Amino acid sequence: MSSESLIDFSNVPNYTWEDAAYLDYDFHENLGVLKNVVNHHHELITQKQERLRYHVANDEYLTHSTDPEYVKAQYIAHYYDDLATSNTQLEFIVNSASMMAALSVLEAKLKTVCVYIKTELQTRVDPSDMPVPGDLEKLRHYLVTELGSTTSKSDQYVDRVRVYKQIRNVLAHNLFDQTLSVTLKQRLSTVPHVTIASVLGREQLDFRWRDFLLELLNTLGKYFTALLQEADAAIALRRSAATP
Repeated sequence: MSSESLIDFSNVPNYTWEDAAYLDYDFHENLGVLKNVVNHHHELITQKQERLRYHVANDEYLTHSTDPEYVKAQYIAHYYDDLATSNTQLEFIVNSASMMAALSVLEAKLKTVCVYIKTELQTRVDPSDMPVPGDLEKLRHYLVTELGSTTSKSDQYVDRVRVYKQIRNVLAHNLFDQTLSVTLKQRLSTVPHVTIASVLGREQLDFRWRDFLLELLNTLGKYFTALLQEADAAIALRRSAATP
């Protein structure tokens, strides 16, 4: 599987803070690897589904039998349902893992950004000290309170990132037996390529997985770059103020 960068090098931000360019490049390289994984999984699942359809279409009994359609349907259910279910579950598992990996990379890289900022500011204050719940909120709060960043660029992405985290938490705790909160159901309309379906009388998240994951990666990339641009602007102001 070849590595493919998601960075458009013709539109890379012009950073003042020397570390920001590296941090931005590194994060998008990680997203590029995940994009390749998503595309590979999509091809794999598609091949499995096509193979199953081929076997059903060319099944000797189904091709030559004159039995009623309901009898053929029972035959398909008996011999092929388990395979179809396995394919569906495999698709859900591998794509859920990709989503969890993407958000974990975001959280880890934001912590790395804060380490660089601590070095820049020469401070002992840590994001974990911030008086707000959740890693993502602590990191945002840290950039604002300690560095003096504004959030004008990243605000347009943060609500969707929060919903992605809610979806991730649902899948992490109950992959095939989901419990959807009222808050998540209200916010789900803001996220493309996922809806709520009824499965055996229960509400379940229903994904167009490849489109959903590529949109997720695109949003995380824009959000991370916006945060870096905000940090970069704040550091530039600090350095300018400190220059005699």
